[in-house]
Amino acid sequence: MPNDIPNLGIVVGAALFTSVFLASMLGFLMPYILVRIGVDHAPGADPFITTIKDFSGLLVYFSMAA
Repeated sequence: MPNDIPNLGIVVGAALFTSVFLASMLGFLMPYILVRIGVDHAPGADPFITTIKDFSGLLVYFSMAA
């Protein structure tokens, strides 16, 4: 339907904004937390950030689209 297209754009834009914001926060917080607990942050942060970002991005998008 033509009336649903603007709603889809709003959902995609909001989900993209939320996903990028979450990724930037995780990119800062995960290495910071690992350094604070005394673990090497270089090999430990990247798999966690990528996994959490991917799952949370899909969850945000699907929950907004529903």
